[in-house]
Order: sequence, then C-alpha cells, then structure tokens
Amino acid sequence: MALGRPSARAGLYLAAFVLVTDALANGYAGCCLPVGSPASRVAQAVISGLAAGSLLVAYRAAPWMRR
Repeated sequence: MALGRPSARAGLYLAAFVLVTDALANGYAGCCLPVGSPASRVAQAVISGLAAGSLLVAYRAAPWMRR
C-alpha cells in the first residue's frame, strides 16, 4: 500500500502550526517564567511575527495550491 505524495498545502499548514506552537512556548518561557531575559523576549517577538506571517501566507496561498 503506497502512502502517496503529501500535498503542498499540508506542508504549509504544518509549518504554520510549528511556528505558532513555538511562539506560544517562547512566550510562556520569556514572560511567565522568572528567568526570562530581554533577549528571550525579543526572540519571542520575532518568532511571533514569523508565525503571524506564516498564517497569513497559509491563508492566502492555499487556494492557489488546489488542483
């Protein structure tokens, strides 16, 4: 039984999911734990921006990937 080729949209959604969960984890570690440093808060802001961008790209590009 062949599994087949995964769709490009699945990869797009997976990348967005990974970035969003990483942004949430960085937000918790940088802001809720007492050892959070200013550098960790900057890194969390960068990852959050990438996550928001990936969600926007996933939303806008997914219709173009239909066959």
